[in-house]
Amino acid sequence: MKRKAEADSIENEKKQKPNNFQHYHDDSEDKVTFYLDLNIASKLLSDKIRDNTDKTKIRRFVTKIKNSSTEEEGRNIMREFNVDVVKERFLLTQLCNSIFNKKIIWIGSLFKLWNNRTFVENIVKQSGKYYSYFEYASESLRNDREMVMMAVQHDSFALGRVSKELKNDKEIVMLAVQTLGLTLIHASTELKSDREIVLKAVQKDGKALSWAAEELKSDREIVMAAVKQWGKSIQNASKELQRDREIVLNAVQQDGRALDYACEELHSDRELVLAAVKQYGKAIEIASTKLQQDREIVMAAIQQDIEALEYASELLRDDREFIKMFALYNGIRALSYASDEFQSDREIVMLAVKQNGVALAYASEKLQGDREIVMLAVQQDGLALESASEELRNDREIVLAAVQQDGSALQFTSEEFQRDREIVKAAVKQNNDSIIYAADEMKYDREICELLSEEEDEEEDEEEEE
Repeated sequence: MKRKAEADSIENEKKQKPNNFQHYHDDSEDKVTFYLDLNIASKLLSDKIRDNTDKTKIRRFVTKIKNSSTEEEGRNIMREFNVDVVKERFLLTQLCNSIFNKKIIWIGSLFKLWNNRTFVENIVKQSGKYYSYFEYASESLRNDREMVMMAVQHDSFALGRVSKELKNDKEIVMLAVQTLGLTLIHASTELKSDREIVLKAVQKDGKALSWAAEELKSDREIVMAAVKQWGKSIQNASKELQRDREIVLNAVQQDGRALDYACEELHSDRELVLAAVKQYGKAIEIASTKLQQDREIVMAAIQQDIEALEYASELLRDDREFIKMFALYNGIRALSYASDEFQSDREIVMLAVKQNGVALAYASEKLQGDREIVMLAVQQDGLALESASEELRNDREIVLAAVQQDGSALQFTSEEFQRDREIVKAAVKQNNDSIIYAADEMKYDREICELLSEEEDEEEDEEEEE
């Protein structure tokens, strides 16, 4: 009985032990319970604390390395922390994830990491598109086929750093040109003649055509793919394909400057030139003399780039229909370009000032004194008042219309209107800075000061709302 009581007491004591430290093992019918020794639990906890401490130390180390500026400084930090970068995988990960600039080059050399597969792979994957780090990898890694397969998909220039044998590996080169077509430059001579490789390269980047074998520069499908991607790649096509109208049309639609590389006879092709100037206005410089006189082509060119007007035929200055079309698009440039005859043409000047009131500056003196034209001009842009005749700059109705459109127009009228309360109020209401052009007595006028105060309050409210 006594033994049974002791056994029961021991069993109850076992049941009261914390479950976290229990481990049960069944052996036949006997249940044996093992308890994790408290010393072991304490050791695991110590290891955990030490592990966290090590990681904190590593983070501090990485931060210091990131902030260092020279290799010598890096060596001192390495001595201070006494860490093994290769063995400490957590540290290796921290370095790869934290540093994306040229500093990683000397860090890799300092810690002898450029022969470490994990390090090189991480750096190339994360930074390859910004900078070519693969060139710093050890020779053994740069000639490792698996590593190179990875590198060419992330580092655009990796193919240039590998052995001749791998530059002749079709699978590797195909992956490289799919990443960046221009890497065709590093392919072997044999693969630069491989139609499949070259086609894939020019589809990615038309410039790659310059590195293709000569016979493929006469391949219509390849050249067509190249010019669709980069129009100017037609410069690398064969002479025969530079005369191919369809290829040239596709080229100029992608980049109007490609017209410069087409055969001369196509410079007179109206459809081609029109397509070119719509994409790049100054391509009209390449067009034939006849097409530089073509109203539609010149209009298309200047609508794409107003500076293309420099290459239009002088004959268009005297073409009334062209000047009218031009005035509707850009009144100032149209009147400044037009001949004296059209600067005195009431209809053309009317069209020009409707488009841009300041075009009045290029109208004839007679039309600068035309009340209807000047009224249209100042309603479109109040500052056109500057170009109106002296008589109209003193016309109350015109001055009022001008300052209502742009208060700064007050500067172009007479002193009489600069002290006219109604006109000054209209100017200040449109632009409170225009008060500087008012007569001195108006600057202290109670009504105008109140108006200025109201305007300032409104501006402050708008700023607060924003």
